[in-house]
Amino acid sequence: MCGGDNGAAAAAQQQTALMEAQNTKHDAAVTAGKSSIDDAFKQFDDPYYAGFTKSFKDAYNPALDDQYSQAKDKLTAILAGRDILDSTPGAEAVSRQAKTYNDAQSDIGNKATDATNSLRSTVDNTKGQLYAENANVADPLSMATQAQAQAGSIVSPQSYPTLSNVFADGLAGVSTGVKANQQSMNPWFQAPAGPKLASGNGSGVFSPL
Repeated sequence: MCGGDNGAAAAAQQQTALMEAQNTKHDAAVTAGKSSIDDAFKQFDDPYYAGFTKSFKDAYNPALDDQYSQAKDKLTAILAGRDILDSTPGAEAVSRQAKTYNDAQSDIGNKATDATNSLRSTVDNTKGQLYAENANVADPLSMATQAQAQAGSIVSPQSYPTLSNVFADGLAGVSTGVKANQQSMNPWFQAPAGPKLASGNGSGVFSPL
């Protein structure tokens, strides 16, 4: 009986040792796989996201500045042509146009932040999925290949939606208001405000893709 007990104990110890060895191997493979995932995604750090935000703004702010410069010239010509450039209504029209510019600039900034946060979320979710798969398969080579492929597929956009004409409605409103004032028996000037911009979602600034 004793011999049988010793044999069973030895078998149990051997089984335990085997399981421990397998677990150690599994854990080592998972660690190696995680390291491969982290290495593939290491480019997505704070400087990368800061650069992404800047690139987004740089795609729109120069166009907005050009639009504003042209819109100011047109507004000045309209007001000067009606001899109200230096009047209170003229100053109000110029102020409204400047506010439209500032609102559009803020909207671009908000849109850039939204896009950056979306990119962060995509990166984090992708890494989370890879971590979960890595824990199951424990195959470092396979995970390294997948991580490189998925990290490579997350790239900055090569093009952006076109910036709409931010100041068109405001200029049209000024022109219409001036004409109405000139035809009125009791002229006064109060052009409608420029387009309202929805902060954060870009709906007032960006034309559809």
